[in-house]
Amino acid sequence: MLIMRYSRPMNTKLNLHHDASITLIRSYNNGKVLIADTEYTSSMIVTSQGCARWPLTSIESLASAHFAPVFELDFDPELVILGTGMRQIFPAAEQTRSLLDAQIGLDVMDTAAACRTYNILADDGRRVVACLLL
Repeated sequence: MLIMRYSRPMNTKLNLHHDASITLIRSYNNGKVLIADTEYTSSMIVTSQGCARWPLTSIESLASAHFAPVFELDFDPELVILGTGMRQIFPAAEQTRSLLDAQIGLDVMDTAAACRTYNILADDGRRVVACLLL
């Protein structure tokens, strides 16, 4: 009988992408994100067109207003991936109401999984935004 154990790695390395014009996350490690050759240690919003700091320090302080930068993008996002830190924490509905009202999908996961998922979808040409709590 084969028994497999799952253990979450502390360091997630991400493969380089095929399209050099798309902003992808190169790695996530202990609250640090590497995008291109720049390491970020504060919360970020990442799109295929670039990245910006996100003024959020904890999932508990999340409010619908924190998603305002998503609505200012040059494209209409179809999905927001919310990375909630070291573990997956689902926000209350009122914290994400602005996305629902704009008919933008929301997927919530820990930040390492959010980085991986964002890369796959962005490289596939999807209109995705990663809101990452670091």
